[in-house]
Amino acid sequence: MTWSKNATILGIVGPYPPHIGGTATFLSHLVPLLEDEGIRCVVFNTQKGKPGSGIIERLSRLSFFSFLAGKVLFSPCKIVHCHAVNWSNLIGHAIILTLNRPFRKTVLTLHAGDLLAKITGQRTRLIARWVLRLPHVVTTVTPELRDAVLKTGCRQVFFIPNDLPYIDAAAGSIPEETQRFISARWPVIVSVGALERVHGIDALVRAVPAVKEIYPELGVVVIAYKSIDLAYRGEVNALVSGLHLEDAIIFPDELPDVLAVVKQANVFVRPALSDGDSIAVREALALGVPVVASQTGFRPQGVLLFPPGDAVQLAARIKEALTLPKQPPVTTDASPTTIQRYLDVYTLALQS
Repeated sequence: MTWSKNATILGIVGPYPPHIGGTATFLSHLVPLLEDEGIRCVVFNTQKGKPGSGIIERLSRLSFFSFLAGKVLFSPCKIVHCHAVNWSNLIGHAIILTLNRPFRKTVLTLHAGDLLAKITGQRTRLIARWVLRLPHVVTTVTPELRDAVLKTGCRQVFFIPNDLPYIDAAAGSIPEETQRFISARWPVIVSVGALERVHGIDALVRAVPAVKEIYPELGVVVIAYKSIDLAYRGEVNALVSGLHLEDAIIFPDELPDVLAVVKQANVFVRPALSDGDSIAVREALALGVPVVASQTGFRPQGVLLFPPGDAVQLAARIKEALTLPKQPPVTTDASPTTIQRYLDVYTLALQS
């Protein structure tokens, strides 16, 4: 199918533009490349302020997604492409898909996080099965997610490998307090995620003392959403305090440019218990920073792996990574594979 300019309007529903990174960063690279192919994109941003907590926050999010569903409904989009980043976010997208499917074609992309566990979980798989039947086509960012979706009975499911480039040559700014911390310590470990159990920040904290025995001036910068999991946030804070690591670990509140911090890291750590195609891992690799990540089933080449949740093995891999030299940033052009696969999916959706 040839995409003539503005002939097909695509509604992209997801986190946009970037805040910390992840799917928002993915979409910030995907959208202009799709527009270069002749698809006019209208973006509906699912980032709504800073996360709160409890039932009020959940009700607020449902109300927000209901409002967004109506906004999408009255748009001129021929195709709606939803990007789900976690379980609660997937439920929100179900509202958009339910309202819009009778009137236009729909595509859902699963960006993992806790989605693999929820799709296969005893208590949540029936809900997942219902949601995954709403879109005309489902795509995933890992083959493991594709296989899990296929087992729910869905047939229009495709794994699309990610070959988009993730280098930003611009030098960003870093808050003075964060920069002082980084400048006063060596080596520096950086991790990007969320203060939620699935992201495994506690394993990283528990690994720090063993690394600090060899590198007493070690500094760890954890760039994380606060999340609505107050219990886990309290658990991590208590762990930091109990291990007397207050001087070694910081959790910056706001960073205008996350990559500006990652560029200064000696090691990047992704300790998630369950993960997808982590954009942060790809960004760190592209910047030439050695990467240590949990072995969750899908990681790019060049990553040092450890069993999820195993702080002892994580510490060992960090020590190994600190013996590796940083490499020059890798500048690559976008391969046509990812974009072409999405164009094929949109064509298939229009024909469904």
